[in-house]
Amino acid sequence: MHPQIIQLTIHQDPQEVIDLILTKHSNNQYNLMTVSPAGSSITIDQIRELRREIQLMGSTNRVIAFYSFEKATLEAQNAMLKVLEELSTKHFFLLFTSNIDALLPTVRSRCSLNRSYEVRESVGGNPEINDMISAVRKGKAAEEMAKSCLQPGSLDDARALFKTIIHELRPSARLGDIWSQQSIKKALELLALSENNNLNAQLSVDLWVLDAKSRV
Repeated sequence: MHPQIIQLTIHQDPQEVIDLILTKHSNNQYNLMTVSPAGSSITIDQIRELRREIQLMGSTNRVIAFYSFEKATLEAQNAMLKVLEELSTKHFFLLFTSNIDALLPTVRSRCSLNRSYEVRESVGGNPEINDMISAVRKGKAAEEMAKSCLQPGSLDDARALFKTIIHELRPSARLGDIWSQQSIKKALELLALSENNNLNAQLSVDLWVLDAKSRV
């Protein structure tokens, strides 16, 4: 798959996007590798070590995700060019960044820019969606389904809703809450289907609510 630069807001968790991508490409088996800044930057030594590791481990397909790639040094970005040229035909590279302008033009030219996962978040969360989630969890799904937040006008609205649900449930899921984990999984599945235009907007949202209600 073609390398992608994925622009996120600074508060977003790249793991949410990785989960979605792996769900969308579930027919293929990919091993996940991640590279994060070592201190304040991603260094050329990290790029060199990654290249050696990939070559030693053989040709297994991998998703290779770089977190905060805007922190890569110029030397690291130049080294990354060779990695993309040599290895991107077998492996899927994801370069996450909150600042596209910090990436070299030569790096950007070798990747597709993907802003479709970007979610504009308020620091305090989304009270309306949190209230809806709480009500559904208390068995009040029927009342909630009539509310405007669960009445998407388009597939884009439905996708935005699923991304917000995933974001709001992520903290409790990380603490081991099974309901939140399963609700995120369902939202990811429906988001993947909506990205492929295989569901209409209202049906996709109704399916999420009914699934969440069934596990109360």
